[in-house]
Amino acid sequence: MTDPEILKDIVLSHYKQPKNKQNLAKSDNVFRAKNPNCGDLYAFAIESDAGMLNITHDTQGCAAAVASSSILTEMLNGLSSEGALKFVRSFRDTFLNGRPLPEDTSVELEALHFFKQSPARVLCVDIAWETVENALVRPS
Repeated sequence: MTDPEILKDIVLSHYKQPKNKQNLAKSDNVFRAKNPNCGDLYAFAIESDAGMLNITHDTQGCAAAVASSSILTEMLNGLSSEGALKFVRSFRDTFLNGRPLPEDTSVELEALHFFKQSPARVLCVDIAWETVENALVRPS
């Protein structure tokens, strides 16, 4: 288990300087969600080039929501749709069902699991992953 201070620093880094964040106002195929508990707003644009995904986001909200969106895009970009869907489902299974993290889990994903200590933040993390999962399984 990584030192909690390191996990906190990872979350704050992704919150203050989120990866793959851009204004999606003029983007097509934007998938949106809102956290009903706190009002966090999630938006993801998913493009595929030669079978590889490029996902950008414009998440507005707490550190858990923004860091989750940032880390998600970092993990999924460059994967195929099928590979990304498998990755998302695996993450959500461990995150929501209390399954242990695999030994080779990245420290970024471990940082998101740190939010399980705060039940109010579990939804903030998961909505990003659920939104992208739903987008990946939508009919073409």
